[in-house]
Order: sequence, then structure tokens, then C-alpha cells
Amino acid sequence: MVWYSNLYVGPLVSKRKDKLIYDIDSGRYPVGVYLVTVPDSHMGQVEIIPARELKYEYARERVLMILGIALGKSEAVGLVKNLVSDVYADQGDVRIREWLSEEHTPRG
Repeated sequence: MVWYSNLYVGPLVSKRKDKLIYDIDSGRYPVGVYLVTVPDSHMGQVEIIPARELKYEYARERVLMILGIALGKSEAVGLVKNLVSDVYADQGDVRIREWLSEEHTPRG
């Protein structure tokens, strides 16, 4: 799994962020933790999933990138709002996938 370099982190998990990332990368999926992801399907811009879904291989294969980590779904929704706000402020629209690909393109 690829973690976004400027990961959006909910306030309730901010102090435990590194441990939670380590746990998820190690195959342990904390209860109540939600992830904001870019799904492999082009049907949507982002998806909010419980971290526990990643214990299934088909779910791990669907996640292209993890953009945010939160405690609870409502906190994850708040992260999506922050993400959309940042994308809109930067480029004047809410095309998150395009914003991410531009952000990760080497400039110079």
C-alpha cells in the first residue's frame, strides 16, 4: 500500500499516527480506524473504508493510495472535506486524482 506523503490525519489519531501506520502495514487493523483512500475504480474520487477491510486481499488490491487516517467515520468525512477544500483552493475544481498526479509529477 502507498501512503500519501502529506497524509491527512484526524485529531483523535494524531498522536498515534505512526503506530497506526505501522500496525496497518504489519497486518493489524485497529478497530474504529477509518482510511480515506483513492480506489482503483474511476467511479469516485475517494472512498472511506474501515481499516479492518484491508485484511482481505481483494480490498488491499482496490486501494491505490491512502490519503488519510481517522478515528471514526465522521472524523474521516472531515478529512475528506479538508482534502476537497485544499484541492479547490489549489486548482479551482475538485478533481482530486488529477491534483494528486500533478502534485507527484517532478517539476523543474
